[in-house]
Amino acid sequence: MASSQKADFGGARGSNTGDDFHEFWAMRQALRLIERNSGLNAMALEGLSADAGTGSEWDGVDCTLLYGAEWVTTADRVELQQLKYSAANASASWTVSRISAAKTAKPESSVIGKMAKAYAALVAKRIAHDPITVAVQLITNQRIDDALIKAIDEAKAIWPAPGSEDTELGVLMELEVGHGEASVYAGVQA
Repeated sequence: MASSQKADFGGARGSNTGDDFHEFWAMRQALRLIERNSGLNAMALEGLSADAGTGSEWDGVDCTLLYGAEWVTTADRVELQQLKYSAANASASWTVSRISAAKTAKPESSVIGKMAKAYAALVAKRIAHDPITVAVQLITNQRIDDALIKAIDEAKAIWPAPGSEDTELGVLMELEVGHGEASVYAGVQA
């Protein structure tokens, strides 16, 4: 007879499942480097490539994908990915409150705050490129709450407001940066 006992994902076991997800995701992206028509030229893990520096602005970046060139300053397109995996709470949802919850007194310590900070820093480094060439992506195995999807869609519909340089992330974080793209991939399994 099958046991209905739940697995214990506390401590190291829970942390290891998140690490495994990060490693499998990175491996999947690395394999795209050898695909003939993927367009992916380079990738970096835990931040950006060396030409972007190693400051705290990259703390929210788990994987960076570079298309068209090997450097963030010359790539045609850059994708900044934040990976969030939970084995213990796989059925939990990403809500507006959760994605914007600061871990410290600083708003940029939230998940979306870190993503917005990285986006703004990268756009500033890529002055020769349109900000639309930088994409910010949340990759997660958890569901995205309908209210968060609606908030993102509404932000995309009204921003940038006439005369404004706010992004859809900036709407939530009150940052003045160029207009880029935000993506959320829910329910991803490595």
